[in-house]
Amino acid sequence: MAIPTPLYGALLTAIFAIYSQLHFSGISPTAHPIPWTNPKRPFFLHEALLAQLLTFLALWLPFERKFLSAIFLPPLFTVYWTLLGSGALSPAVGYAVGTFIAAMGMKALELLVFRPVSSMKLASDSNSKPAEPIPASPIQRAGWIFELQHCLRGVGWNWGGVYTRGWEQKEALSKPRWLLRRVIRGAVMYTWIDFLVYWIHEIDTDYFLPAGHATGLTAPPAGVPYASLFSIQQTPNPRHWGKPENLSKTSTLLGLDLTTLLPSSPLFWQTIRTLFSASAMWTAISGLYTIFALFFVFTGCILGSSTGFRNRWLSPIAWPDAFGDWGTGDWKGVCRFWGRGWHGLFRTIFTAPVDGAIRVLGLNPRGNTAKGLRLTIPFAMSALLHVTGAWTQSFGGWGTARFFLLQPIGCILEMIVEKEYRKFLRPRRPGVVYSVLEGVLVYAMTIMWFTATSESFFEDYRWGGLWRVEPIPFSPYRYMRGEYWTVWVTHPDLLGGRGWWRWVTSEEAAVLLPGWLGRWAEYAVVVV
Repeated sequence: MAIPTPLYGALLTAIFAIYSQLHFSGISPTAHPIPWTNPKRPFFLHEALLAQLLTFLALWLPFERKFLSAIFLPPLFTVYWTLLGSGALSPAVGYAVGTFIAAMGMKALELLVFRPVSSMKLASDSNSKPAEPIPASPIQRAGWIFELQHCLRGVGWNWGGVYTRGWEQKEALSKPRWLLRRVIRGAVMYTWIDFLVYWIHEIDTDYFLPAGHATGLTAPPAGVPYASLFSIQQTPNPRHWGKPENLSKTSTLLGLDLTTLLPSSPLFWQTIRTLFSASAMWTAISGLYTIFALFFVFTGCILGSSTGFRNRWLSPIAWPDAFGDWGTGDWKGVCRFWGRGWHGLFRTIFTAPVDGAIRVLGLNPRGNTAKGLRLTIPFAMSALLHVTGAWTQSFGGWGTARFFLLQPIGCILEMIVEKEYRKFLRPRRPGVVYSVLEGVLVYAMTIMWFTATSESFFEDYRWGGLWRVEPIPFSPYRYMRGEYWTVWVTHPDLLGGRGWWRWVTSEEAAVLLPGWLGRWAEYAVVVV
């Protein structure tokens, strides 16, 4: 059944208007919409599963895609709108809530609107067999859709945007070598994140954990740093850009006297804090990714990983590095940083609107219009995802959006400078010394650009309380200093005996869950 585009738009608008008036999944007509409710309510897993189920059904049912989109997208985004009013007692978990909402919402749009599912195929296990299209059997179709729905990067699919290097493909042929490399990498990252957490919680506390930051379900008492996308004056003060005031209290680090070793220059401390903050994010994301990779590949060692689903999820080739390689220059420059250096876990959902626009409008993929869309739209999608995470964390996010919306300017400036440099200044045959100096200057300019543009990004994070997180259970560094080292057990403020999630009774549900859902729920899982 073919639906003309104007009729499809009218149908989608009408159904969404109807759903907006219904008492659906806890939505009720109140003076203050749910996403702006302060304090936020806890994040309930059944609502997240409901959204996943709606997306699954929309992809699984064998009807015309426009018709299914018109039916399922309104209730799906009604659920996500409701979830925007939720959070968690842990600011880090609160940020993960918003990231989940944005990523899964964008994934639904990718699969229902921007990319034709009929063109998506599973890569074959051998060169002699063709790629597998969507199966006709309902049972096989269910497994196919479930895998498509949750495979963010498209590993093993014909639409995947994963950049796999040659040495990774060779390394994946030897499981012991692959596993040894990841275990060593995990140990190094564990040691580094242990040091960073100590630095944040004990040495540079005034900056990373400012007084009055958000504490979970409530916003910072003084307000978020940036009230809008274009706001200049920050609400919470002071900034604490200089040397930490409590540095003398912990004056020794690895036997070094920090009070005399480290300078007082605000520029030095701003650069160090930018590098440490970015390093903490890189280590956390890469560490979690490495844990998942090790788990799945270890499982593949037990169950086998030669064909089918196991080959796509349990083999080493299914888990290429999330981040770029320093040796191949993936981090060299702003454009390469975003194109290959930083993780590509959300790349396909960011580029899906561009690919859809190029296909529908009939644009030349190599033309200037398509290039402009590829340079701007993915950063706008990334800004939206990070705004959503900061919103469920602390009602903030405009600072993170500002950072990502500035990045296309950095890419354009870099391309202009590189073009003029190669045209007028670069020798025809640069020597080794000249090439090394050239590379150092590129890295220095990249650090300068991110230091200059990332202030608003990290302001949202630190005032949102993100750095309160204790990501490791045991701290060797604190043990060496004679402090408590079983962090998740003896930390005075962590979890408070609540755990990461718990059951709520029907009496609690009647208060926490709005509408009919709270009156009928016996138990619900709440993430805290």
